[in-house]
This record gives sequence, C-alpha cells and structure tokens, in this order.
Amino acid sequence: MTGLAYFYEGFMSTLIDGHHRSTAAYIENKTLEYLTILKVSGYGIDSHEPKHFYVSSMGYEFKLLKNNKKVYNNLKKDFSSKKAKLTAEEIQFIIEDCEKIKCEREVSNENRVLD
Repeated sequence: MTGLAYFYEGFMSTLIDGHHRSTAAYIENKTLEYLTILKVSGYGIDSHEPKHFYVSSMGYEFKLLKNNKKVYNNLKKDFSSKKAKLTAEEIQFIIEDCEKIKCEREVSNENRVLD
C-alpha cells in the first residue's frame, strides 16, 4: 500500500496520505495501490445472514470480503441518516480540493505540451 484515501461517492475520494508519491507516479505514468476507507451506508440480511452491504448507492456482496463475518459483526447497527450527511463546510472543502486538483492537472498537462 502506498496511499490512504477516503471514498465519498461516485468518482470522488480524498487522498489522506501519499500525496507526494501520487504526484511522482502521475508524472512517471505509473500506478499505485491505495487503501480506501469506505463508509457503509446500509446492509441487507437474508435468513439472519448478511448478503449485501451498500457504500453510497453501490451494492456489494458480503461473500466477496475475506472476513465477511468479522466485518458484519463490527458494523455499527445504527444508521441514523443525520450521521451520514456531510456538513456545508465538508462539502466546501471537498469542492475546493477537487478544484485544486483540477488546476494542478491542467498546469501539469500544459507543461507536458511545452516539453
């Protein structure tokens, strides 16, 4: 693992650790592996066994996880909708971070054209 990210939804994640390695890999056109934290928003049970869990609006099968019973036992059993919502400040931070990344990519692409 070379980086740590927090997944929000869709194609939006925030890189928590590994910024410099990511920049170097991007410049060298290499790929990196990241550990991504996913916030589980719900799960489905069939015959007292966990079948699916949901991250954002995407559904995944529990059987795909290596330790699916352990994961299920560690899930918080209260999914209050208020706890799942982002605050206005968090949204503003995400937007600013995305705009910064977009500007950095545009500058990087311009520099590649000039070289």
